[in-house]
Amino acid sequence: MANCLDYAKIAYAAYFKSTNQYYADPPGHMVDDWTVQKWEAGTLFGDGFQGGIWQNDHDVVVGCCGTNPKQLKIIPDLGADLKIGLRILPNQCSSARQMVKAAKKIANGRRVSVTGHSLGGGLAQVVGRWEGVPFVTFNAPAMKQVMAAAKINVFKPMMMVRTLRAQKASDTSGINFRIAGDLVSSHFKGVAGDHLGMVVDLPNAT
Repeated sequence: MANCLDYAKIAYAAYFKSTNQYYADPPGHMVDDWTVQKWEAGTLFGDGFQGGIWQNDHDVVVGCCGTNPKQLKIIPDLGADLKIGLRILPNQCSSARQMVKAAKKIANGRRVSVTGHSLGGGLAQVVGRWEGVPFVTFNAPAMKQVMAAAKINVFKPMMMVRTLRAQKASDTSGINFRIAGDLVSSHFKGVAGDHLGMVVDLPNAT
């Protein structure tokens, strides 16, 4: 079964532009015993979603990239961040959901889960609830009230229907690791509300 370190490595790996870049530059950051099954690079002209599917003999994990200032997709990323602050689900949620659905198709009985850091962790909470899969996030924004608002957002009817049909927030299985003082996961609580799943607060070692 995937452990916390596996999830952290996969969440980090999702930031790279391609599988080739991830494995070659910088060296030494390969996710041990995992292979990349599917990859989608974020673009300036799309919704900005970037992520992939990592698999081993026992697990299939979807990794979602967070806000990345090193790529042109920073522009749609910032738009997604703004929407979350306004309690609106960003379009990247739909792309992340498609990646999870692809992971389910290749699972063949293996455990499917989703992970991400920052914005990627917000996406993981949403699709984890939509698709009924567990998630592990790192310094992610709180998404509980954002999803509650999605139930009445008639301007995004597909997301509204998915959220209404999804499992209850209280039944969502997920862990959110949050470092004390982190801007995204801690200070935005008053804006976005609470996290889905449980929250584990960690001390800031710096």
